[in-house]
Amino acid sequence: MSKQPPFSSMALALILNLFMSMSLSFQVISQTNDHRLNAERSILLDLKLQLGSPPSIQSWNSSSPCDWPEIACAPLNKSVIGISLHNKNITRRIPVTLCHLLQNLKSLDLSNNYIPGGFPDILNCSKLEYLVLSHNYFTGPIPPDIRQLSSLRYLDITANHFSGDIPADVGLLQELRYLSLVRNEFNGTWPVEVGNLSNLEHLAMAYNHRPESFNNLSSLEHVDLSFNNLNGSIPGGMFMLNINLKISLLLNDNLFSGELPSKLGSNLSRVDLSNNRLSGPIPVGISYWVTVEEFKASNNMFSGNIPVALTSLPILSTLLLDGNQLSGQLPSEIISWKSLTALNLARNQLFGPIPKSICSLPELASLDLSENHLSGQLPSELGLFNPIALLNLSSNNITGKIPHQLEKPEYEGSFLNNPQLCGNLIPTVKRCSASGSGSGSHKLPAKYLAMIIAFPIVASLGIILLCNLFGVGGNRDQENNHEIELNNNHEAEQNNNHETEWKLTSFHQLNFTMDDILSSLGEDNLIGEGGCGNVYRVPVNNSREFVAVKKIRINNRKLDKNLEKQFIAEVKTLGSTRHPNIVKLLCCIASESLKLLVY
Repeated sequence: MSKQPPFSSMALALILNLFMSMSLSFQVISQTNDHRLNAERSILLDLKLQLGSPPSIQSWNSSSPCDWPEIACAPLNKSVIGISLHNKNITRRIPVTLCHLLQNLKSLDLSNNYIPGGFPDILNCSKLEYLVLSHNYFTGPIPPDIRQLSSLRYLDITANHFSGDIPADVGLLQELRYLSLVRNEFNGTWPVEVGNLSNLEHLAMAYNHRPESFNNLSSLEHVDLSFNNLNGSIPGGMFMLNINLKISLLLNDNLFSGELPSKLGSNLSRVDLSNNRLSGPIPVGISYWVTVEEFKASNNMFSGNIPVALTSLPILSTLLLDGNQLSGQLPSEIISWKSLTALNLARNQLFGPIPKSICSLPELASLDLSENHLSGQLPSELGLFNPIALLNLSSNNITGKIPHQLEKPEYEGSFLNNPQLCGNLIPTVKRCSASGSGSGSHKLPAKYLAMIIAFPIVASLGIILLCNLFGVGGNRDQENNHEIELNNNHEAEQNNNHETEWKLTSFHQLNFTMDDILSSLGEDNLIGEGGCGNVYRVPVNNSREFVAVKKIRINNRKLDKNLEKQFIAEVKTLGSTRHPNIVKLLCCIASESLKLLVY
Protein backbone atom coordinates (compact mmCIF):
# COMPACT_ATOMS: atom_id res chain seq x y z
CA MET A 1 0.00 0.00 0.00
CA SER A 2 1.42 3.37 -1.05
CA LYS A 3 1.94 6.09 1.54
CA GLN A 4 -0.30 9.18 1.40
CA PRO A 5 1.51 12.49 1.71
CA PRO A 6 0.97 14.25 4.98
CA PHE A 7 -2.08 16.52 5.18
CA SER A 8 0.12 19.50 5.82
CA SER A 9 1.93 18.96 2.53
CA MET A 10 -1.33 18.81 0.60
CA ALA A 11 -2.63 21.95 2.29
CA LEU A 12 0.60 23.75 1.53
CA ALA A 13 0.33 22.75 -2.10
CA LEU A 14 -3.24 24.03 -2.30
CA ILE A 15 -2.31 27.31 -0.67
CA LEU A 16 0.61 27.80 -3.05
CA ASN A 17 -1.65 27.03 -6.01
CA LEU A 18 -4.27 29.49 -4.74
CA PHE A 19 -1.65 32.16 -4.16
CA MET A 20 -0.30 31.74 -7.67
CA SER A 21 -3.81 31.96 -9.12
CA MET A 22 -4.59 35.12 -7.14
CA SER A 23 -1.27 36.64 -8.08
CA LEU A 24 -1.99 35.92 -11.72
CA SER A 25 -5.49 37.40 -11.36
CA PHE A 26 -4.13 40.56 -9.71
CA GLN A 27 -1.58 40.82 -12.45
CA VAL A 28 -4.28 40.51 -15.08
CA ILE A 29 -6.47 43.11 -13.26
CA SER A 30 -3.53 45.43 -12.88
CA GLN A 31 -2.68 45.10 -16.54
CA THR A 32 -6.34 45.69 -17.43
CA ASN A 33 -6.45 48.79 -15.22
CA ASP A 34 -3.22 50.08 -16.67
CA HIS A 35 -4.51 49.47 -20.15
CA ARG A 36 -7.79 51.30 -19.35
CA LEU A 37 -5.92 54.18 -17.71
CA ASN A 38 -3.65 54.55 -20.72
CA ALA A 39 -6.67 54.50 -23.02
CA GLU A 40 -8.51 57.10 -20.91
CA ARG A 41 -5.39 59.28 -20.82
CA SER A 42 -5.34 59.21 -24.61
CA ILE A 43 -9.05 60.10 -24.67
CA LEU A 44 -8.52 63.03 -22.33
CA LEU A 45 -5.48 64.30 -24.20
CA ASP A 46 -7.56 64.17 -27.38
CA LEU A 47 -10.31 66.08 -25.55
CA LYS A 48 -7.73 68.70 -24.61
CA LEU A 49 -6.77 69.13 -28.25
CA GLN A 50 -10.39 69.39 -29.40
CA LEU A 51 -10.99 72.08 -26.79
CA GLY A 52 -8.12 74.10 -28.23
CA SER A 53 -5.51 73.17 -25.60
CA PRO A 54 -6.53 75.95 -23.20
CA PRO A 55 -3.66 77.06 -20.91
CA SER A 56 -5.83 76.26 -17.86
CA ILE A 57 -5.39 72.52 -18.41
CA GLN A 58 -1.74 72.39 -19.44
CA SER A 59 -1.16 69.94 -16.57
CA TRP A 60 -2.76 67.29 -18.77
CA ASN A 61 0.33 65.49 -20.06
CA SER A 62 1.86 62.02 -20.13
CA SER A 63 1.44 61.45 -16.40
CA SER A 64 -1.45 59.51 -14.90
CA PRO A 65 -4.83 61.29 -15.34
CA CYS A 66 -5.56 60.51 -11.70
CA ASP A 67 -2.86 63.07 -10.83
CA TRP A 68 -4.46 65.86 -12.84
CA PRO A 69 -6.37 68.42 -10.69
CA GLU A 70 -9.45 68.37 -12.92
CA ILE A 71 -9.82 64.57 -12.97
CA ALA A 72 -11.27 62.21 -10.36
CA CYS A 73 -10.60 58.46 -10.47
CA ALA A 74 -12.25 55.49 -8.82
CA PRO A 75 -10.20 54.35 -5.80
CA LEU A 76 -10.03 50.66 -6.86
CA ASN A 77 -9.82 50.34 -10.62
CA LYS A 78 -8.52 53.90 -11.24
CA SER A 79 -11.03 54.54 -14.00
CA VAL A 80 -11.97 58.18 -14.70
CA ILE A 81 -15.24 59.01 -12.94
CA GLY A 82 -15.18 62.81 -12.76
CA ILE A 83 -14.20 65.78 -14.95
CA SER A 84 -14.32 69.35 -13.62
CA LEU A 85 -13.63 72.08 -16.18
CA HIS A 86 -15.20 74.88 -14.15
CA ASN A 87 -14.01 78.35 -15.18
CA LYS A 88 -11.32 77.11 -17.59
CA ASN A 89 -12.02 79.70 -20.31
CA ILE A 90 -13.22 77.05 -22.76
CA THR A 91 -14.72 78.46 -25.96
CA ARG A 92 -15.26 75.33 -28.12
CA ARG A 93 -18.00 72.72 -28.28
CA ILE A 94 -17.85 69.52 -26.28
CA PRO A 95 -16.87 66.55 -28.52
CA VAL A 96 -19.63 64.03 -29.17
CA THR A 97 -17.32 61.15 -28.30
CA LEU A 98 -16.85 62.11 -24.66
CA CYS A 99 -19.30 59.65 -23.10
CA HIS A 100 -18.82 57.02 -25.77
CA LEU A 101 -15.29 56.55 -24.49
CA LEU A 102 -15.56 57.42 -20.77
CA GLN A 103 -18.38 55.10 -19.83
CA ASN A 104 -17.76 55.21 -16.07
CA LEU A 105 -18.17 58.97 -15.87
CA LYS A 106 -20.32 60.03 -12.88
CA SER A 107 -19.59 63.76 -12.63
CA LEU A 108 -19.21 66.44 -15.32
CA ASP A 109 -18.84 70.15 -14.49
CA LEU A 110 -18.54 72.54 -17.47
CA SER A 111 -19.76 75.68 -15.66
CA ASN A 112 -18.54 79.26 -16.08
CA ASN A 113 -17.09 78.97 -19.56
CA TYR A 114 -18.00 80.22 -23.03
CA ILE A 115 -19.09 76.91 -24.55
CA PRO A 116 -21.46 77.32 -27.54
CA GLY A 117 -23.79 74.91 -29.27
CA GLY A 118 -26.66 72.74 -28.16
CA PHE A 119 -27.06 70.45 -25.19
CA PRO A 120 -23.89 68.27 -25.08
CA ASP A 121 -24.12 64.79 -26.56
CA ILE A 122 -23.77 62.97 -23.24
CA LEU A 123 -27.01 60.98 -23.02
CA ASN A 124 -25.12 57.70 -23.21
CA CYS A 125 -23.32 58.55 -19.94
CA SER A 126 -25.70 56.18 -18.19
CA LYS A 127 -23.83 56.40 -14.87
CA LEU A 128 -23.80 60.22 -14.77
CA GLU A 129 -25.07 61.56 -11.43
CA TYR A 130 -23.81 65.15 -11.40
CA LEU A 131 -24.17 67.48 -14.42
CA VAL A 132 -23.45 71.22 -14.30
CA LEU A 133 -23.69 73.27 -17.51
CA SER A 134 -24.42 76.65 -15.91
CA HIS A 135 -23.15 80.01 -17.18
CA ASN A 136 -22.29 79.12 -20.74
CA TYR A 137 -23.69 79.87 -24.21
CA PHE A 138 -25.66 76.65 -24.75
CA THR A 139 -28.73 77.10 -26.96
CA GLY A 140 -31.71 75.14 -28.23
CA PRO A 141 -33.96 72.70 -26.41
CA ILE A 142 -33.24 70.17 -23.70
CA PRO A 143 -33.21 66.73 -25.40
CA PRO A 144 -36.65 65.09 -25.08
CA ASP A 145 -35.02 61.76 -24.18
CA ILE A 146 -33.06 63.17 -21.23
CA ARG A 147 -34.60 60.32 -19.24
CA GLN A 148 -31.65 58.22 -20.44
CA LEU A 149 -29.63 59.91 -17.69
CA SER A 150 -31.60 57.83 -15.22
CA SER A 151 -28.95 58.05 -12.46
CA LEU A 152 -28.89 61.85 -12.49
CA ARG A 153 -29.18 63.41 -9.02
CA TYR A 154 -27.98 66.96 -9.72
CA LEU A 155 -28.84 69.02 -12.83
CA ASP A 156 -27.92 72.71 -13.13
CA ILE A 157 -28.30 74.50 -16.48
CA THR A 158 -28.59 78.02 -15.01
CA ALA A 159 -27.80 81.09 -17.14
CA ASN A 160 -27.74 79.74 -20.68
CA HIS A 161 -29.95 80.25 -23.73
CA PHE A 162 -31.89 77.00 -23.68
CA SER A 163 -35.33 77.47 -25.19
CA GLY A 164 -38.47 75.67 -26.25
CA ASP A 165 -40.51 73.35 -24.05
CA ILE A 166 -39.17 71.77 -20.90
CA PRO A 167 -39.48 68.09 -21.80
CA ALA A 168 -41.80 65.89 -19.80
CA ASP A 169 -38.95 63.40 -19.44
CA VAL A 170 -37.41 65.67 -16.80
CA GLY A 171 -40.17 64.42 -14.54
CA LEU A 172 -38.96 60.85 -15.06
CA LEU A 173 -35.56 61.48 -13.45
CA GLN A 174 -36.67 59.94 -10.19
CA GLU A 175 -33.24 60.17 -8.53
CA LEU A 176 -33.12 63.95 -9.03
CA ARG A 177 -32.44 65.97 -5.84
CA TYR A 178 -31.38 69.30 -7.33
CA LEU A 179 -32.90 71.01 -10.39
CA SER A 180 -32.01 74.55 -11.46
CA LEU A 181 -33.31 75.96 -14.74
CA VAL A 182 -32.75 79.60 -13.78
CA ARG A 183 -32.26 82.30 -16.45
CA ASN A 184 -32.99 80.55 -19.69
CA GLU A 185 -35.45 81.23 -22.49
CA PHE A 186 -38.00 78.46 -22.15
CA ASN A 187 -41.29 79.45 -23.73
CA GLY A 188 -43.42 76.37 -23.20
CA THR A 189 -45.47 75.19 -20.26
CA TRP A 190 -44.04 73.51 -17.21
CA PRO A 191 -44.61 69.74 -17.50
CA VAL A 192 -46.96 68.26 -14.94
CA GLU A 193 -44.59 65.29 -14.59
CA VAL A 194 -42.07 67.45 -12.69
CA GLY A 195 -44.56 67.51 -9.83
CA ASN A 196 -43.87 63.79 -9.34
CA LEU A 197 -40.19 64.18 -8.42
CA SER A 198 -40.68 62.99 -4.86
CA ASN A 199 -36.94 63.11 -4.06
CA LEU A 200 -36.45 66.68 -5.31
CA GLU A 201 -35.04 68.96 -2.58
CA HIS A 202 -34.01 72.10 -4.49
CA LEU A 203 -36.11 73.60 -7.28
CA ALA A 204 -34.98 76.81 -8.99
CA MET A 205 -37.00 78.04 -11.96
CA ALA A 206 -36.34 81.76 -12.00
CA TYR A 207 -36.85 83.48 -15.36
CA ASN A 208 -38.94 80.52 -16.50
CA HIS A 209 -42.37 79.22 -15.46
CA ARG A 210 -43.90 77.50 -12.47
CA PRO A 211 -45.28 73.98 -12.08
CA GLU A 212 -49.02 73.60 -11.78
CA SER A 213 -48.79 71.46 -8.67
CA PHE A 214 -46.39 71.04 -5.76
CA ASN A 215 -48.44 68.35 -4.04
CA ASN A 216 -46.05 65.47 -4.73
CA LEU A 217 -42.81 67.38 -4.23
CA SER A 218 -42.58 66.05 -0.71
CA SER A 219 -38.81 66.51 -0.29
CA LEU A 220 -38.54 70.16 -1.35
CA GLU A 221 -36.33 72.35 0.83
CA HIS A 222 -35.66 75.24 -1.55
CA VAL A 223 -38.11 76.78 -4.06
CA ASP A 224 -36.97 79.64 -6.31
CA LEU A 225 -39.61 81.01 -8.69
CA SER A 226 -38.19 84.53 -8.82
CA PHE A 227 -38.06 86.69 -11.97
CA ASN A 228 -40.83 84.78 -13.74
CA ASN A 229 -43.53 87.37 -14.46
CA LEU A 230 -45.90 85.08 -12.58
CA ASN A 231 -49.21 86.76 -11.81
CA GLY A 232 -52.37 86.18 -9.83
CA SER A 233 -52.48 85.25 -6.18
CA ILE A 234 -49.90 83.06 -4.52
CA PRO A 235 -51.31 79.55 -4.08
CA GLY A 236 -51.91 78.83 -0.42
CA GLY A 237 -50.10 75.52 -0.79
CA MET A 238 -46.86 77.37 -1.43
CA PHE A 239 -46.73 78.27 2.26
CA MET A 240 -47.77 74.80 3.41
CA LEU A 241 -45.09 72.59 1.85
CA ASN A 242 -43.54 69.62 3.66
CA ILE A 243 -43.97 70.36 7.35
CA ASN A 244 -41.05 68.10 8.23
CA LEU A 245 -38.47 70.24 6.44
CA LYS A 246 -37.30 73.84 6.72
CA ILE A 247 -38.04 75.45 3.37
CA SER A 248 -36.61 78.47 1.60
CA LEU A 249 -39.27 80.13 -0.58
CA LEU A 250 -38.21 82.79 -3.14
CA LEU A 251 -41.08 84.39 -5.06
CA ASN A 252 -39.55 87.82 -5.57
CA ASP A 253 -39.70 89.90 -8.76
CA ASN A 254 -42.96 88.57 -10.17
CA LEU A 255 -46.42 90.04 -10.67
CA PHE A 256 -48.17 88.27 -7.80
CA SER A 257 -51.14 90.23 -6.42
CA GLY A 258 -53.81 89.89 -3.77
CA GLU A 259 -53.40 89.19 -0.08
CA LEU A 260 -51.26 86.66 1.71
CA PRO A 261 -53.12 83.52 2.80
CA SER A 262 -54.44 83.60 6.35
CA LYS A 263 -52.84 80.21 7.03
CA LEU A 264 -49.07 80.22 6.86
CA GLY A 265 -46.89 77.19 7.47
CA SER A 266 -44.52 76.89 10.39
CA ASN A 267 -41.59 75.33 8.53
CA LEU A 268 -40.26 78.20 6.42
CA SER A 269 -36.72 79.45 6.96
CA ARG A 270 -36.43 82.17 4.31
CA VAL A 271 -39.25 84.01 2.52
CA ASP A 272 -38.71 86.61 -0.23
CA LEU A 273 -41.83 88.27 -1.68
CA SER A 274 -40.11 91.49 -2.77
CA ASN A 275 -41.08 93.39 -5.90
CA ASN A 276 -44.59 92.07 -6.46
CA ARG A 277 -48.05 93.64 -6.20
CA LEU A 278 -49.19 92.03 -2.97
CA SER A 279 -51.62 94.07 -0.90
CA GLY A 280 -53.73 94.00 2.23
CA PRO A 281 -52.57 93.57 5.83
CA ILE A 282 -49.77 91.35 7.04
CA PRO A 283 -51.75 88.44 8.50
CA VAL A 284 -51.62 87.69 12.22
CA GLY A 285 -50.92 84.08 11.22
CA ILE A 286 -47.36 85.17 10.51
CA SER A 287 -46.68 84.39 14.16
CA TYR A 288 -46.49 80.71 13.09
CA TRP A 289 -43.29 81.43 11.17
CA VAL A 290 -41.21 80.49 14.19
CA THR A 291 -38.39 79.11 12.02
CA VAL A 292 -38.13 82.09 9.65
CA GLU A 293 -34.73 83.80 9.64
CA GLU A 294 -35.32 86.19 6.72
CA PHE A 295 -38.55 87.86 5.62
CA LYS A 296 -38.27 90.21 2.65
CA ALA A 297 -41.36 91.89 1.23
CA SER A 298 -40.03 95.19 -0.10
CA ASN A 299 -41.85 97.14 -2.80
CA ASN A 300 -45.36 95.76 -2.55
CA MET A 301 -48.62 97.39 -1.45
CA PHE A 302 -49.06 95.95 2.04
CA SER A 303 -51.15 98.23 4.24
CA GLY A 304 -52.40 98.55 7.79
CA ASN A 305 -50.43 98.39 11.02
CA ILE A 306 -47.37 96.30 11.65
CA PRO A 307 -48.85 93.46 13.72
CA VAL A 308 -47.34 92.79 17.12
CA ALA A 309 -47.38 89.12 16.10
CA LEU A 310 -44.56 89.92 13.67
CA THR A 311 -42.33 90.84 16.61
CA SER A 312 -42.70 87.35 18.08
CA LEU A 313 -40.51 85.57 15.51
CA PRO A 314 -37.69 84.29 17.73
CA ILE A 315 -34.86 83.75 15.22
CA LEU A 316 -35.72 86.43 12.65
CA SER A 317 -32.50 88.19 11.58
CA THR A 318 -33.63 90.24 8.55
CA LEU A 319 -36.95 92.07 8.09
CA LEU A 320 -37.41 94.21 4.97
CA LEU A 321 -40.82 95.86 4.52
CA ASP A 322 -39.68 99.06 2.81
CA GLY A 323 -41.67 100.55 -0.05
CA ASN A 324 -45.17 99.54 1.09
CA GLN A 325 -48.19 101.42 2.44
CA LEU A 326 -47.92 100.43 6.09
CA SER A 327 -49.38 102.96 8.51
CA GLY A 328 -49.85 103.50 12.21
CA GLN A 329 -47.18 103.58 14.88
CA LEU A 330 -44.20 101.32 15.27
CA PRO A 331 -44.82 98.49 17.75
CA SER A 332 -44.06 99.72 21.27
CA GLU A 333 -43.81 96.14 22.45
CA ILE A 334 -41.25 93.75 20.98
CA ILE A 335 -42.04 90.18 21.99
CA SER A 336 -38.81 88.70 20.65
CA TRP A 337 -36.48 89.89 17.86
CA LYS A 338 -33.45 89.01 19.96
CA SER A 339 -31.64 87.96 16.76
CA LEU A 340 -32.75 90.82 14.49
CA THR A 341 -29.78 92.46 12.76
CA ALA A 342 -31.45 94.35 9.87
CA LEU A 343 -34.76 96.26 9.97
CA ASN A 344 -35.94 98.31 6.98
CA LEU A 345 -39.34 100.04 7.13
CA ALA A 346 -38.47 102.96 4.85
CA ARG A 347 -40.95 104.55 2.43
CA ASN A 348 -44.14 103.77 4.29
CA GLN A 349 -46.69 105.93 6.10
CA LEU A 350 -45.66 105.25 9.68
CA PHE A 351 -46.05 108.00 12.26
CA GLY A 352 -45.46 108.66 15.95
CA PRO A 353 -42.26 108.32 17.97
CA ILE A 354 -39.49 105.78 17.54
CA PRO A 355 -40.04 103.40 20.47
CA LYS A 356 -37.22 102.62 22.89
CA SER A 357 -37.90 98.91 22.39
CA ILE A 358 -36.56 99.05 18.81
CA CYS A 359 -33.52 101.08 19.85
CA SER A 360 -32.60 98.50 22.48
CA LEU A 361 -32.54 95.44 20.22
CA PRO A 362 -29.29 93.67 21.16
CA GLU A 363 -28.10 92.60 17.67
CA LEU A 364 -29.46 95.43 15.51
CA ALA A 365 -26.78 96.61 13.06
CA SER A 366 -28.89 98.14 10.26
CA LEU A 367 -31.94 100.38 10.79
CA ASP A 368 -33.73 102.29 8.01
CA LEU A 369 -36.88 104.22 8.94
CA SER A 370 -36.47 106.96 6.33
CA GLU A 371 -39.30 108.61 4.36
CA ASN A 372 -42.07 108.13 6.90
CA HIS A 373 -43.88 110.59 9.20
CA LEU A 374 -42.10 109.72 12.43
CA SER A 375 -41.95 112.45 15.06
CA GLY A 376 -40.77 113.15 18.57
CA GLN A 377 -37.26 113.05 19.92
CA LEU A 378 -34.72 110.33 19.28
CA PRO A 379 -34.49 107.88 22.17
CA SER A 380 -31.23 108.23 24.07
CA GLU A 381 -30.85 104.44 23.84
CA LEU A 382 -30.41 104.51 20.04
CA GLY A 383 -26.92 103.22 19.27
CA LEU A 384 -25.90 103.44 22.91
CA PHE A 385 -25.67 99.76 23.80
CA ASN A 386 -25.06 98.37 20.32
CA PRO A 387 -23.42 100.54 17.62
CA ILE A 388 -25.51 100.68 14.44
CA ALA A 389 -23.41 100.31 11.30
CA LEU A 390 -26.12 101.53 8.90
CA LEU A 391 -28.63 104.12 10.12
CA ASN A 392 -31.09 106.13 8.03
CA LEU A 393 -33.76 108.28 9.68
CA SER A 394 -33.95 110.88 6.89
CA SER A 395 -37.13 112.59 5.70
CA ASN A 396 -39.21 112.40 8.87
CA ASN A 397 -40.41 114.94 11.44
CA ILE A 398 -37.98 114.09 14.24
CA THR A 399 -37.27 116.91 16.70
CA GLY A 400 -34.81 117.74 19.48
CA LYS A 401 -31.16 116.84 19.68
CA ILE A 402 -29.17 114.02 18.17
CA PRO A 403 -27.84 111.76 20.99
CA HIS A 404 -24.14 112.32 21.53
CA GLN A 405 -23.24 108.71 20.62
CA LEU A 406 -24.61 109.33 17.11
CA GLU A 407 -22.67 112.54 16.49
CA LYS A 408 -20.08 110.80 14.34
CA PRO A 409 -18.93 111.27 10.72
CA GLU A 410 -20.42 107.95 9.64
CA TYR A 411 -23.91 109.25 10.48
CA GLU A 412 -23.70 112.49 8.46
CA GLY A 413 -26.29 111.21 5.98
CA SER A 414 -28.55 109.61 8.57
CA PHE A 415 -30.66 112.62 9.59
CA LEU A 416 -31.32 114.57 6.37
CA ASN A 417 -34.62 116.45 5.95
CA ASN A 418 -35.64 116.60 9.60
CA PRO A 419 -36.06 120.40 9.95
CA GLN A 420 -36.57 120.40 13.74
CA LEU A 421 -33.63 118.12 14.53
CA CYS A 422 -30.34 119.65 15.62
CA GLY A 423 -26.82 118.51 16.40
CA ASN A 424 -23.41 119.90 17.18
CA LEU A 425 -20.98 117.72 15.24
CA ILE A 426 -23.16 116.65 12.29
CA PRO A 427 -22.75 119.23 9.49
CA THR A 428 -25.86 118.08 7.62
CA VAL A 429 -28.28 119.25 10.35
CA LYS A 430 -28.65 122.63 11.97
CA ARG A 431 -26.64 123.49 15.06
CA CYS A 432 -28.18 123.28 18.49
CA SER A 433 -28.24 126.47 20.57
CA ALA A 434 -27.44 126.55 24.27
CA SER A 435 -31.17 126.23 25.00
CA GLY A 436 -31.41 123.05 22.97
CA SER A 437 -32.59 124.22 19.55
CA GLY A 438 -31.80 126.81 16.93
CA SER A 439 -28.52 127.36 15.18
CA GLY A 440 -24.99 128.50 15.90
CA SER A 441 -21.60 128.38 14.36
CA HIS A 442 -19.57 126.28 16.81
CA LYS A 443 -21.57 124.26 19.28
CA LEU A 444 -20.78 121.39 21.57
CA PRO A 445 -23.00 118.41 22.30
CA ALA A 446 -26.01 119.31 24.43
CA LYS A 447 -24.75 118.01 27.76
CA TYR A 448 -21.44 119.88 27.36
CA LEU A 449 -23.14 123.23 26.78
CA ALA A 450 -25.63 122.73 29.57
CA MET A 451 -22.88 121.95 32.04
CA ILE A 452 -20.29 124.49 30.90
CA ILE A 453 -22.32 127.62 30.14
CA ALA A 454 -24.22 127.07 33.39
CA PHE A 455 -21.04 125.96 35.13
CA PRO A 456 -21.62 127.86 38.45
CA ILE A 457 -24.84 125.88 38.91
CA VAL A 458 -23.63 122.48 37.77
CA ALA A 459 -20.29 122.69 39.56
CA SER A 460 -21.91 123.36 42.88
CA LEU A 461 -18.71 122.39 44.57
CA GLY A 462 -17.81 126.06 45.13
CA ILE A 463 -16.54 127.52 41.86
CA ILE A 464 -19.42 130.02 41.63
CA LEU A 465 -18.63 131.35 45.07
CA LEU A 466 -15.00 131.94 44.10
CA CYS A 467 -16.00 133.70 40.90
CA ASN A 468 -18.25 136.14 42.77
CA LEU A 469 -15.82 136.70 45.65
CA PHE A 470 -12.98 137.86 43.45
CA GLY A 471 -14.89 139.95 40.97
CA VAL A 472 -14.58 137.49 38.14
CA GLY A 473 -15.41 139.07 34.78
CA GLY A 474 -14.45 142.54 33.73
CA ASN A 475 -12.02 143.82 31.20
CA ARG A 476 -10.57 141.21 28.87
CA ASP A 477 -7.63 143.50 27.97
CA GLN A 478 -6.17 143.15 31.45
CA GLU A 479 -5.85 139.33 31.29
CA ASN A 480 -2.17 139.29 30.33
CA ASN A 481 -1.09 141.79 32.98
CA HIS A 482 -2.64 140.29 36.13
CA GLU A 483 -2.05 136.57 36.64
CA ILE A 484 -2.41 134.22 39.61
CA GLU A 485 -0.64 130.96 40.35
CA LEU A 486 -2.78 127.91 41.12
CA ASN A 487 -0.09 126.27 43.21
CA ASN A 488 0.09 127.96 46.62
CA ASN A 489 3.79 127.08 46.98
CA HIS A 490 4.81 128.96 43.88
CA GLU A 491 4.50 132.63 42.94
CA ALA A 492 5.10 133.51 39.28
CA GLU A 493 7.27 136.36 38.20
CA GLN A 494 6.71 138.24 34.95
CA ASN A 495 9.65 139.07 32.70
CA ASN A 496 10.06 142.27 30.76
CA ASN A 497 8.05 140.87 27.84
CA HIS A 498 5.09 140.05 30.12
CA GLU A 499 5.38 136.33 29.27
CA THR A 500 3.03 134.08 31.26
CA GLU A 501 4.02 131.06 33.30
CA TRP A 502 1.46 128.23 33.23
CA LYS A 503 0.95 125.10 35.30
CA LEU A 504 -1.12 122.07 34.18
CA THR A 505 -2.86 119.81 36.70
CA SER A 506 -4.44 116.72 35.09
CA PHE A 507 -7.15 114.50 36.57
CA HIS A 508 -7.29 111.95 33.73
CA GLN A 509 -5.03 110.61 30.99
CA LEU A 510 -4.78 113.28 28.26
CA ASN A 511 -4.37 112.98 24.49
CA PHE A 512 -3.37 116.65 24.07
CA THR A 513 -0.73 119.04 25.39
CA MET A 514 -0.98 122.35 27.20
CA ASP A 515 0.19 124.13 24.03
CA ASP A 516 -2.70 122.57 22.10
CA ILE A 517 -5.11 124.36 24.43
CA LEU A 518 -3.30 127.70 24.81
CA SER A 519 -2.84 128.13 21.07
CA SER A 520 -6.54 127.63 20.33
CA LEU A 521 -8.21 130.22 22.57
CA GLY A 522 -9.09 132.57 19.74
CA GLU A 523 -12.28 134.15 18.52
CA ASP A 524 -12.76 131.41 15.94
CA ASN A 525 -13.25 128.82 18.68
CA LEU A 526 -15.36 130.97 21.02
CA ILE A 527 -18.80 129.40 21.50
CA GLY A 528 -20.24 131.15 24.57
CA GLU A 529 -19.84 133.69 27.32
CA GLY A 530 -20.95 133.46 30.93
CA GLY A 531 -20.64 135.26 34.22
CA CYS A 532 -17.37 133.52 35.04
CA GLY A 533 -15.76 133.90 31.63
CA ASN A 534 -15.74 132.44 28.13
CA VAL A 535 -16.17 128.93 26.73
CA TYR A 536 -14.13 127.62 23.77
CA ARG A 537 -14.47 124.57 21.54
CA VAL A 538 -10.90 123.37 20.97
CA PRO A 539 -9.89 120.65 18.47
CA VAL A 540 -7.42 118.05 19.72
CA ASN A 541 -5.95 114.77 18.48
CA ASN A 542 -5.49 116.05 14.91
CA SER A 543 -8.97 117.63 14.96
CA ARG A 544 -10.71 114.27 15.31
CA GLU A 545 -11.98 115.19 18.77
CA PHE A 546 -12.95 118.35 20.65
CA VAL A 547 -12.73 119.53 24.23
CA ALA A 548 -14.46 122.41 25.95
CA VAL A 549 -12.32 125.02 27.70
CA LYS A 550 -13.75 127.31 30.36
CA LYS A 551 -11.61 130.44 30.85
CA ILE A 552 -12.06 132.06 34.29
CA ARG A 553 -10.72 135.63 34.70
CA ILE A 554 -9.58 137.28 37.96
CA ASN A 555 -10.16 141.06 37.94
CA ASN A 556 -6.88 142.75 39.05
CA ARG A 557 -6.60 140.65 42.14
CA LYS A 558 -4.61 137.80 43.56
CA LEU A 559 -5.92 134.98 45.66
CA ASP A 560 -4.54 134.78 49.17
CA LYS A 561 -3.07 131.46 50.14
CA ASN A 562 -6.11 130.19 52.05
CA LEU A 563 -8.56 130.94 49.23
CA GLU A 564 -6.09 129.53 46.72
CA LYS A 565 -5.98 126.27 48.68
CA GLN A 566 -9.78 126.25 48.76
CA PHE A 567 -9.93 126.69 44.97
CA ILE A 568 -7.46 123.87 44.41
CA ALA A 569 -9.45 121.57 46.67
CA GLU A 570 -12.71 122.41 44.90
CA VAL A 571 -11.22 121.80 41.44
CA LYS A 572 -9.67 118.50 42.50
CA THR A 573 -13.00 117.41 43.94
CA LEU A 574 -14.73 118.20 40.66
CA GLY A 575 -11.99 116.42 38.73
CA SER A 576 -12.53 113.22 40.68
CA THR A 577 -16.34 113.35 40.55
CA ARG A 578 -18.06 110.62 38.49
CA HIS A 579 -21.69 111.32 37.68
CA PRO A 580 -23.70 110.91 34.45
CA ASN A 581 -25.02 114.48 34.70
CA ILE A 582 -21.65 116.16 35.29
CA VAL A 583 -19.18 116.53 32.48
CA LYS A 584 -15.74 115.02 33.21
CA LEU A 585 -13.12 117.63 34.15
CA LEU A 586 -9.96 116.55 32.35
CA CYS A 587 -7.45 119.08 33.66
CA CYS A 588 -6.83 122.61 34.95
CA ILE A 589 -4.32 125.02 33.40
CA ALA A 590 -3.52 128.09 35.51
CA SER A 591 -1.44 131.27 35.61
CA GLU A 592 -1.53 134.27 37.95
CA SER A 593 -4.62 135.84 36.46
CA LEU A 594 -6.22 133.07 34.39
CA LYS A 595 -7.59 129.65 35.09
CA LEU A 596 -8.55 127.25 32.28
CA LEU A 597 -10.81 124.30 33.05
CA VAL A 598 -10.74 121.66 30.29
CA TYR A 599 -13.64 119.22 29.82
